[in-house]
Amino acid sequence: MTSRARLPRLVLHGGAGVVDVERAGGSVVEQGRALAQIMRATWERLNGGASALDAVEFAVAAFEDNEWFNAGRGSVLNRDGVVEMDAAIMDGVDRRCGAVAAVTGPRNPVRAARAVMDHG
Repeated sequence: MTSRARLPRLVLHGGAGVVDVERAGGSVVEQGRALAQIMRATWERLNGGASALDAVEFAVAAFEDNEWFNAGRGSVLNRDGVVEMDAAIMDGVDRRCGAVAAVTGPRNPVRAARAVMDHG
């Protein structure tokens, strides 16, 4: 049997739920383009030597910065009309984790969760 090098795998998804295309002011094609752009940028980071943890944080922050996805800027409002967000991140190497819940202030909750993991 020959030995094969293990190549990294990257799987991203744009969140759960139904996209309200009219609210977002565009089309599903544009959402697909945004997802592909995030995928390429994340892959470039991995190929450039970034750790898996750093790549994950980058990808999630990119989703949070894009109105097309139900995260961060594109979050669904709660019943009071406020964006409340949760985020978690985990390092599989040493099993450290960090999370935030029901936050309303940070633009990128995943970065807040990373700070909890690294410093909390």
